[in-house]
Amino acid sequence: MLTICKSIHEITASIANQKYENIYISIGSKYNEEFIYMTNKTGKQQTKWSNAMEQIAPHFYREKENSLILCVDSFNPQELEKNKSKIREIVLLSDIILYDTNNTIQSIEEFISYMTNYFIEKEILPEKVLIANYVRFISPNHTENYFEENIPKVIYKGLTSPSLPSSSIVSYNTRFYQWFGYQPHTYHLLFNYHNYKYMVGYTNILYLLNDIYDEDYLSYSNIYMLQKINSKISPMYLEIFLKNVMDITAPFDISLYDYFIK
Repeated sequence: MLTICKSIHEITASIANQKYENIYISIGSKYNEEFIYMTNKTGKQQTKWSNAMEQIAPHFYREKENSLILCVDSFNPQELEKNKSKIREIVLLSDIILYDTNNTIQSIEEFISYMTNYFIEKEILPEKVLIANYVRFISPNHTENYFEENIPKVIYKGLTSPSLPSSSIVSYNTRFYQWFGYQPHTYHLLFNYHNYKYMVGYTNILYLLNDIYDEDYLSYSNIYMLQKINSKISPMYLEIFLKNVMDITAPFDISLYDYFIK
């Protein structure tokens, strides 16, 4: 079932009597265009397929029953129709809500507070929740830089300190993932914000991926190529990275490390 909501109250009405087994929330993930443009390592601009539909509904969520997919973004009328049409093209066993909001820091803060309270009220275990932030820009201006820097902090804080009075507050902050953005090799990947927000060794990882993958993306299907690892990078950096990243095009919501060691 596809529902359009324009306020927290409408979301409340849509899910009031539901207790979903799994909940996936994406922020800033609407479908815009079929293609994106990225600069490769030689400085040349390349045309690539957009992964916007995987952002809205990752492959590992498309066959989960009794689940909720909630996409949070601002939609003009044309964008709303385009997104509804694209969503109806894929097979989903989940309920999906497009939440049309103004995407300000304040509105995201209010939304995260509401959803955290909902998780606690319905006793949804943290491991059954996944929140992903896709608010990233190709060439951000000053305002866009501000959003990129502060939206993850607001989401993380809201998941860490729920406002609902409770004798046993559950923290969902370990279930918050951040998109790497428009990067040549990590375009399909999310990283665990709680564990990897300081991105230890990430620069070294990028050098490694650049050497191995040339103009391709790192994904669950080609991770075997990392067996080519050499002395240019510490194996510890690679292990930390892989244990904290997830591929939205993969069939299972497990870390890339789990695919790597299979």
